[in-house]
Amino acid sequence: MPAKKNSSAAAANTAEAAKKQTVLIAVTGLSPAILAETVWVLAKEHEILPDRVVLITTTEGRRILERQLFTSSNDWGGMSVWDALRKELRAPQEKLRIEGYRIMTAQAAINAPAPELDDIRDDKENAAAADFILNQVRTEVQSSDMLIASIAGGRKTMGTLLYAAMSLAARPQDWVTHVIVNDPFDKKLVPDFYFKPAKAIVHKLLDKDGKVVSQHSSRDAVIHLARIPFVPMSNRFKDFAEHEQQGSFLETVSRIARKELNSTPYVANLAFDHDNKSLIIDGTIVIEMENPTHLNLLNWLCLVQDASWLPTQKKISGIFQAAEQFCRKWHGMPVMEGQVHTGWKDTLKAIVPQYKGEVPSWVKKLEARDFTKALARVRKRVPDDHPWRQLPEKTLKLLPLKLVGTKALAAK
Repeated sequence: MPAKKNSSAAAANTAEAAKKQTVLIAVTGLSPAILAETVWVLAKEHEILPDRVVLITTTEGRRILERQLFTSSNDWGGMSVWDALRKELRAPQEKLRIEGYRIMTAQAAINAPAPELDDIRDDKENAAAADFILNQVRTEVQSSDMLIASIAGGRKTMGTLLYAAMSLAARPQDWVTHVIVNDPFDKKLVPDFYFKPAKAIVHKLLDKDGKVVSQHSSRDAVIHLARIPFVPMSNRFKDFAEHEQQGSFLETVSRIARKELNSTPYVANLAFDHDNKSLIIDGTIVIEMENPTHLNLLNWLCLVQDASWLPTQKKISGIFQAAEQFCRKWHGMPVMEGQVHTGWKDTLKAIVPQYKGEVPSWVKKLEARDFTKALARVRKRVPDDHPWRQLPEKTLKLLPLKLVGTKALAAK
């Protein structure tokens, strides 16, 4: 029916209009002046007047906001600081709308309302604040065309969490900002400094005894908005299932981390501690080798792989027997050509003995099975989810590696 069609079109237009909003989302605490300074500098330096202002705070922060920003004062001619700011910026009624406070809440018990937080003191409250802030960012991303996040107010934890939430859920067109005010306007003054009105105000700086130290005109204040670069990772969610695009802050971070790990080739950092007969992977995984020959053999194998000495053939019968001769030749021992697989001969001919003088005793005792034993010990001693757990059993080809504190060979 035409009436329904018109109604649907009107609803669509209303939704589209709501989408085309610029929203300022700010964490606030004991210094609400930061909010007024941010709004003023957005308007004056960037000609941006947000449609809505979202205030994320605690119960204590709400009390301070009410008292300092939204209560009428003789310092502002009987107006509140917020109303004076709106008047100064000639903000239309539909701009700078504050639709209540977003009070951070703790994790609720089953069938119980979530208690509001008056501060962030421990890990549990920190996790609850992270979830709350991320959900607020997600909501505002969906209902705005541009989201500007002010991380200057509130506890440092709150600003850090808002920055992280913007990285997880915001878009390339969104902003993360911090406001900077010159001295002494960033200090406690009488009256408090909030923005630069057209009619200058004289602010007094007092000492601890309440005596006037100096006086400063608001016209000398410099308010600067610093845009903080961030990496918007919202596109990384596009191939996630719908339910995976939600979840807690920690779940979201873990999901993104796993995705990045799976898409980035793993390179192991290896170090050999011969004094303690140990192979150290990534500085944290220590694998003790009971047989020094196995440690020396692994060290040599990593060196020749890092220098691209290993033959490229993937299918060589008797590969460990061939490797035994390869290792002997590299250490200067004579090798019978008939004992070497044809796929290795060109490589062996290119080798100049690296050791001068006596051949190490462990090389003289080397057997082909030492390769399999050494690699097997590495596979068994790394954690179950570590990439080196999957080292192939019938090849010498290791996963990508970087030798740390070990002299590498020059590539042939």
